[in-house]
Amino acid sequence: VGDAAAARGQAAVLVGGSVRDLLLNRPPKDWDVVVEGAAGPVVRDVAAAEDARVESHPAFLTFAIHFKDGTALDVATARTETYARPGALPTVRPAALAEDFARRDFTVNAMACRVTPADRGRLEDPLGGRADLDRGLVRALHPKSFEDDPTRLYRAARYAARYGWSVEPDTAGWIDRAVREDRPALLSPVRRRNELFHLLEEDRPLAAL
Repeated sequence: VGDAAAARGQAAVLVGGSVRDLLLNRPPKDWDVVVEGAAGPVVRDVAAAEDARVESHPAFLTFAIHFKDGTALDVATARTETYARPGALPTVRPAALAEDFARRDFTVNAMACRVTPADRGRLEDPLGGRADLDRGLVRALHPKSFEDDPTRLYRAARYAARYGWSVEPDTAGWIDRAVREDRPALLSPVRRRNELFHLLEEDRPLAAL
């Protein structure tokens, strides 16, 4: 993807949980790449070269490349997002990489690794994720994080349990406020069920619960 993006004069980065887990010397469960500028042409170039199938989700500017060996790679256009109301699915629009970092849930998931040939391997960490990773902290990016997306409450619990981390004090306060305001009730039953299943799939589900 990095090569295909560079051929079109675009930047591409490995993002989110895959970068976090690589820095922890853990095998990532999922691989996610973000392309600055329209990702669709880059994805189609890769799919044609690899004889792969493309699945697209236009509303979210995301794609999945399904390879012949059964593996898949998620690729997205760098984007920013707004929420019509708390708990709603986001409305997204294309944006610069800096804005894509700022829309993420926690600092440890707001890091990226360049994959274009000229700067492949360079870590991008504008929000201090590496320091929080070293300290073992779950830190949200802003006070409205759990109001915008209450599924982040469940994710905070999963990460704290999975890695043995602590929740940063301000973030713990924002979580407490969101729970008092019953923000999870704004999610659909299906989304709440999915988050519960994710908790139960952890190696240490009791700690997450």
